[in-house]
Amino acid sequence: MPRIEEVRNILEDIREKLERLWNKTDDRRETTPEILRGFADFRAGILDEIISDLKDAEKHLLEIEEGLEEENE
Repeated sequence: MPRIEEVRNILEDIREKLERLWNKTDDRRETTPEILRGFADFRAGILDEIISDLKDAEKHLLEIEEGLEEENE
């Protein structure tokens, strides 16, 4: 059974990825097509990672919840 610490770590990773996305968005001053394509690729990659991390966190939380329910029975 996963531990709450594992979920906390996943959520911290998500926060860090969102901060990287925000910083990259904030740094984008020029708007050449190459820069915009690079940013779109970066953004898509970060969002894919975040979605995957959220699915992992949800799975872990469900497993923890099931474990707690079994303990209470």
